[in-house]
Amino acid sequence: MTHLNLTYDRIKSGLQIKPALLPLVLMSMRGITLVVKFAFTLFIAKYVGLNELGIYGLVSAAGIVSPAIFGLGIMHLLSRSAVKQPLGETKSDLIRYFNYLSIFYFVAAICIMTYFAINGNWVMAALILLVIFLEHINGECYQLMINLSRPLLADILHFTRSASWVLIYMALAGVFIPMRNIHALLIAWIVGSGLCTLIYMLVISRLPSSTTANQRSLWNWLGFRSKQSSWLYLNGIATTGANYSDRYIIGAFLTLELTGVYLFFWQIQSALSNLIYTGLIQIARPAFVKNFTQINPDWKIVKNLMRSTTIVAVIFSILALIVMAIALPFFKIPLVSQYFNLFVLILIAFIFNVLAEVQVLVFYSKHKDHQVSLITLAVFVLNLLGCLCTIPFWGLWGAASTAIFSALIRLSLLSHFIAGYKAGDLKGAES
Repeated sequence: MTHLNLTYDRIKSGLQIKPALLPLVLMSMRGITLVVKFAFTLFIAKYVGLNELGIYGLVSAAGIVSPAIFGLGIMHLLSRSAVKQPLGETKSDLIRYFNYLSIFYFVAAICIMTYFAINGNWVMAALILLVIFLEHINGECYQLMINLSRPLLADILHFTRSASWVLIYMALAGVFIPMRNIHALLIAWIVGSGLCTLIYMLVISRLPSSTTANQRSLWNWLGFRSKQSSWLYLNGIATTGANYSDRYIIGAFLTLELTGVYLFFWQIQSALSNLIYTGLIQIARPAFVKNFTQINPDWKIVKNLMRSTTIVAVIFSILALIVMAIALPFFKIPLVSQYFNLFVLILIAFIFNVLAEVQVLVFYSKHKDHQVSLITLAVFVLNLLGCLCTIPFWGLWGAASTAIFSALIRLSLLSHFIAGYKAGDLKGAES
């Protein structure tokens, strides 16, 4: 047995856990990640600078925006198919997809390095591009592992790339002042994400190989899959745009400092969202897919998940407000304290958004990609127009109010279509 096989077996043997304990373990890990991210946001704001916090937030957003734009929705398609199809077919598709990504980012690197070598800071550009590339792979492999019913592995690696390197960097930067800069931060980020990428590649390499030879060339395969995933692609772009366009508009109309303030509060709600998504929503995805492929699906699964998500989201919001009200005076960041009431609006948007994510599972499971894509696109347009109209006049308050409005519209539209699906299924069952 090779050293690679031994390494894989050690990883696999260490990821066995009782199913009843899984949600608790996942939420605990994500809870620790939440605390670490919050501490990191404070660390950057206090010791590195609000400008650097704004840059960090924009790079984080770019790491999420990039898969939505350049991934063509293919990994969403492959992950959904992986729930039921032979793993050999999934592995074959993954190899081709990663080949495409490698070629794309290689060409992008050449173009970007050429431009910044002449007109700007090429070192910063190279570091940012590498972070985006690694975050692209890690984010999409995370979703794949969830659909392959390996949530513990996925969340251990998520903890590694979201919290472990952060703890190491903060410890080093706390001792060595020269490390308190955006370049050192990005290098630490690359190390953490790079380690996770290697582990994902190891796990995927151990999937069984397909016994059927694929005769399609890479570009024919890419055209075929991108056509299949076109609605998923549109939905991904619209969702990402709706979630992240506001901070870019804030950066354009206001200042990097105010962008940093907005990201300070938004990072907290993002961590809360991830915690709920990890412990409640994502682990229900395979069950939703299997349930809604049946002739007579059980709709109680949606009601139960909505109820649990609502209760947890409200509790988390109340706790977050209390903790921030107590903690902010000790942080001594006047501009952030000045905007504390903004946090209330952001948390309201958070509650609406996590409930919408539960409903999106229904569309995903029933293969209603075109409908959820059109809904998300409409919400994205409303959010974009709202931000452009409100941020220049009301600043961060306009951005937060627009976020609430967009989330409420999204939740209402999804609920309307789901009511129609449920009525149709119940009518079919009766007949």
